[in-house]
Amino acid sequence: MKSGDTLSLSFGLRFDDLYTSEGLAKVDVAFQRYLETGDAALPPRLFAARVDPKALARKDESELILAIA
Repeated sequence: MKSGDTLSLSFGLRFDDLYTSEGLAKVDVAFQRYLETGDAALPPRLFAARVDPKALARKDESELILAIA
């Protein structure tokens, strides 16, 4: 890469976003929108798991992780 060239990120994100709480929130929103394009049911499942992680059985947690991956 030549001097002055910069790498760019997708989804309207900047590298600076990776170093702030506000930026990481933008990354998370972009991630959820991306998930929604593949399966609209995934973001609500992820949100529910984040709100109450202990309510998710280990097998259900594993299935969610695999679905997201």
